[in-house]
Amino acid sequence: QRPDLVSPAFDAYGTDEFTAPPYATVRRCIEDAGGATAGAADSAYVSRVREAAPDDTVRAMVTELTVEPLHTRRDPDEAYAGVQLVAVRLAAVNQRVTEIRGALQRLGPRADPEHLTAVQNELWVLQQYGQSLRERGYAAL
Repeated sequence: QRPDLVSPAFDAYGTDEFTAPPYATVRRCIEDAGGATAGAADSAYVSRVREAAPDDTVRAMVTELTVEPLHTRRDPDEAYAGVQLVAVRLAAVNQRVTEIRGALQRLGPRADPEHLTAVQNELWVLQQYGQSLRERGYAAL
């Protein structure tokens, strides 16, 4: 609804960061329409996002997202947008942490030490980043 509040940070998000497949598809449509940055000053932006949708279900979702009431009692601002961006990124980080923990369990005690170290390092980095997002919010992006 307010691409001006989330650009250019939103455009740096990958589709893999949207943990629900329908939202990942909408993210791809936004990218195909020029990204949130292009939408910040273009009245035809939503139309371009809808045109980029692969089917009527996604087009309906785009329409729904453009009219859905925002979960804020005041006018949306950069702080509100930042909270939303952090929530998306944190969900993706948490999902990846869960995946890596599962991989560590599957590796077991006989795993190649180099591979085990690499996986443990990735887990540590993601956990630190997740903590930074929780503590610093938008500034950690």
